[in-house]
Amino acid sequence: MKPEKFCKLRLLAFISLILVFLDCYPRITVRGVVFDSDSLPTPGVIVRLEASGIPKGFSTSAKDGSFSISVEKLELPASMRFISQKHETLSYPLDSIPEYVKIYLTRKDFVLQEVVVKAPERRIKGDTIIYDVAALTKAGDRTIEDIIRKIPGIQIDDSGGISYDGLSINHFYIEDMDLMGKNYTVASRSINPDDISTVSVYERHQDKRVLQGKQEAEKASLNLKLKKGRMLKPLGYLKGGAGVGSSALWDGDLYGMLISAKNQTIISGKGNNTGSLYARPDNSDNLNIFPSTPFGEPSIPKDRFIENKSAFTTANSLFKFNSNLNVKINSSFGYNRNAFDGSSVTEYLNPDEASIIYAERADNSLRSRNVEVTAAVENNGNNLYLNNTFNFNGDFVRNAYDVSSSTLTRQHVKSNRYLFSNNLKTIINHRGNLYEITSDTKFRNTPVARMQAINPDGNTDVAWQDLTIRRFHNREYTSISRQLMPRLSVGASISFEIDHDSFISAGERDNIDRKRNDISGYRITTSAEPFIKINIHGIIWKTSMPIRLLNIKYHDVVSNSCDKSDMVLVDFKSQFSKKFNQRNHATLSFGRENNVGDIRDFIDNPIYTTFRNVRTLGTGKLERGHDDFIRINYSYRNILQDLYLISGLSVKRTEKSKLSVSDVSQSGVAGSVKEERNNAGMATMLLNLTKGIRSINTTFHLNANALLRSGESMRSAMTVTTKNSILVLNGRIETYQFSDMVSITAGATGTWQRQTFGGVLPSNSTNSFSITGKLGVYPLRNIEIFYKTDYSRVKMATDNYRTNLFMDAGVIWTLRKIDFQLDARNLTDRNQYAYTLYNSLDINYYSYSLRPFEIILSVKYRF
Repeated sequence: MKPEKFCKLRLLAFISLILVFLDCYPRITVRGVVFDSDSLPTPGVIVRLEASGIPKGFSTSAKDGSFSISVEKLELPASMRFISQKHETLSYPLDSIPEYVKIYLTRKDFVLQEVVVKAPERRIKGDTIIYDVAALTKAGDRTIEDIIRKIPGIQIDDSGGISYDGLSINHFYIEDMDLMGKNYTVASRSINPDDISTVSVYERHQDKRVLQGKQEAEKASLNLKLKKGRMLKPLGYLKGGAGVGSSALWDGDLYGMLISAKNQTIISGKGNNTGSLYARPDNSDNLNIFPSTPFGEPSIPKDRFIENKSAFTTANSLFKFNSNLNVKINSSFGYNRNAFDGSSVTEYLNPDEASIIYAERADNSLRSRNVEVTAAVENNGNNLYLNNTFNFNGDFVRNAYDVSSSTLTRQHVKSNRYLFSNNLKTIINHRGNLYEITSDTKFRNTPVARMQAINPDGNTDVAWQDLTIRRFHNREYTSISRQLMPRLSVGASISFEIDHDSFISAGERDNIDRKRNDISGYRITTSAEPFIKINIHGIIWKTSMPIRLLNIKYHDVVSNSCDKSDMVLVDFKSQFSKKFNQRNHATLSFGRENNVGDIRDFIDNPIYTTFRNVRTLGTGKLERGHDDFIRINYSYRNILQDLYLISGLSVKRTEKSKLSVSDVSQSGVAGSVKEERNNAGMATMLLNLTKGIRSINTTFHLNANALLRSGESMRSAMTVTTKNSILVLNGRIETYQFSDMVSITAGATGTWQRQTFGGVLPSNSTNSFSITGKLGVYPLRNIEIFYKTDYSRVKMATDNYRTNLFMDAGVIWTLRKIDFQLDARNLTDRNQYAYTLYNSLDINYYSYSLRPFEIILSVKYRF
């Protein structure tokens, strides 16, 4: 065959394949032109394509009057609506798909009246949804967090953390600059919505420009855009308050920010003794032996029960040198002095004898100081991304507990923890190839961690425990990826990771049998992870096979022994994701991950965590195991119908080489591990549904969570298989009525839990039901009267239920830039809160003292 003929045949075959491919995925396109009654082209006409009353697509006529709407499928009969402010609305029926339509609109005859022009509540630009703050703001909205909470798909937890589509947000931008990092609650709970023009949701936001169009991120980001005139102007507030309760109450708060195109600064300082705590950065890890609340803590808002003295201050600045380069510095200091008291009865279930019941009362006094400084430089260019972040975190804890049971014991915990870290990340785009280099270094030092329990009557030691912990971590990472074809990418990453740890402990109880640990060693991991990424008809399939070479060596000074292990582990991860359209997105991921222990496996002598409880972390041998997992996630959104759905299913099976053991006696609980292979399983299901009905100004929320968990443990030398099932259903309604003069937020939550023990122990179950509500009344534009209620009914034991009811009320009067607020809390003057908690093989009955009835008057000046 001649080369010319062969080339023609190849070209013909290639064109045929393209035609076949296009024919497999046809789209329906309706085109046309709009004229006025004078046969002149009419621009700016909104053209809406509908089927069965449901919008399928939109377009706007161009300068020449032309329009085009393309949809994947269209059920006939359908219709088209032509909407224009200057013309009568026209409905055009479609019994078949026309090749081209010509539409003539009739001009409106109207008299100009005084009108209020409002921006649309939301706009869509690709993967960005822009929400107009003024359109979302209602009476009673005090901070930008109140506005963000209304955005469909957004969830905000009690600490202020924001999630979108079930995932925590990646960035909280102000004018497209991330000043606050992960500490964005300082801004979100302080910024006045009157200062913000729009809130944008960047869905699946790829923050690194070098990766845009090449790698799609999973998480979303938020961006606040200031109103005109708010730039280069100090914004914020000053607040002071006083009140009475069991003692005098005080509250103070200062917030200020200055935003410009080249610089951002936020400062904040606050303090109170009204029960409001300020979250501090956490630098803890899996070797924090002493829990902060070892004798329990109620599962209700902390301002219900904590007597506190708290203070927090932060200063943050960002300097933007050009469109790519910026430097930011963040610093904060926090102080908390908290106290609460409660009693507990713990029933320790025993397979071969009667359960052991232990009762105690604890007065908790918790003091902590935290200081954190972060400095970062970032270059976010199209071909080069570079970020270097240095962080220092110091955490200083001084806790005391007075515990009374058969005797009185006073326990003290003192710890100083320091964390130094530096993270360098570089990504280079060179001729379509991506090169990544990452260096992550952390050093944790706990030079002082001491628990001491004494008998105050005889001033003698009951138990004491000293710890000294040092941990060094370094990870060097590099990767390269190459796009071989438009739908095919391959690549590989290589990393070198080293952990060097040291753990020294000494402790004893009743001045006998001192226990020591002195372990040090390293764990070196060398990894290579090849991957392939294919886009098949919009389905993105990414598969990788991490291969790890581990070199592990730990030396035990006490036993003069040394354990050395070398091994190769092969993992597997695969994910399918499909974005069907702007409304539907689904992912399926599965794989296997091998697990290997660390220094904890060689801490084989007991450690006293409290004066009653002792814990042995390891057996002297390295733990081995693996996880098999599968996860399915699906999200649906229909912005036009205000309908949002997030669902997920996750199943994990774990195989371990060690079994958890607990031995119980009247003197305390001894926890340890045993060399024995065992299995555990867990399945979780999630459903979040949000539906807004604009005609009645109401939004409905439904959340459902289910957990099925099984595992093995040992008590009294007998292996027990525990199966736990939990179902939580929550419904919430938010509505504004009577021309926004009344707002109602009401929610109900039901929880059901059941535990079985394979016939070794009797099964048990518990349930609870709670109702929360807030009523806001706005008789005048500058007056808000609100009432809050929180009701719960908790099962304490068989046929024994406890009811808890809280009520709060208040009034806010706004006079120009000044807010006067009067709060009355705990109107029922309830002094006790009780509930039951099932914890594996134990049942805990708790009762805690509450803050009394309180009244607080505060004044807030906004600038």
